[in-house]
Amino acid sequence: RLKFNVRTDLSLGLRIEKDMQELSSFRQGTTTPVLVKRDTVNLFPSANFAYNISSRSLVRFTYGLSVNRPEFREMAPFYYVDFDQNAGIYGNENIKQAYIHNFDIRYELYPGNNETFNVGIFYKNFSNPIEVTITGNNPTQFSFDNISSAYSYGLETEARKSLEFIHSGLANFTAVLNLALIRSSVAFDRPLQ
Repeated sequence: RLKFNVRTDLSLGLRIEKDMQELSSFRQGTTTPVLVKRDTVNLFPSANFAYNISSRSLVRFTYGLSVNRPEFREMAPFYYVDFDQNAGIYGNENIKQAYIHNFDIRYELYPGNNETFNVGIFYKNFSNPIEVTITGNNPTQFSFDNISSAYSYGLETEARKSLEFIHSGLANFTAVLNLALIRSSVAFDRPLQ
């Protein structure tokens, strides 16, 4: 953590994560083995710059890299039925993990103990996002695939207020309101899954 003066500071971080996913199965209806083994080491940098407007309010700029790894059902090469959608779903053993660059600018206000108000805008840039794809129609069949890129941006606000102002007996109760407006798109111009 770097403190430039009484109003500004910068926190930098780096998380190192080792992950192994392994799937041992057979191709649907055959004795052909399928072995998926992913052994990855990821570096996830982060940065957090804060400018303190006063002792109770600040503006914060953040960046962080995160990952979305495929679930086993998304990479298992066999068929199962989704009864809610009345469709068959196949996994895809070639699916890759997705990376997300997260950017955020936020105003934060702390009016009292256990009380906050913040409003901010965010932007997320996805590399190789995992999406559902249609592979057949009679009956409907889905699978999973990586799309080249996607983005998501929006506005988010949160307020937390102690209910003590109503009655002293409510001092241990808090009301929380959270609202987010989000727009997203993938490379083939449809809403993000």
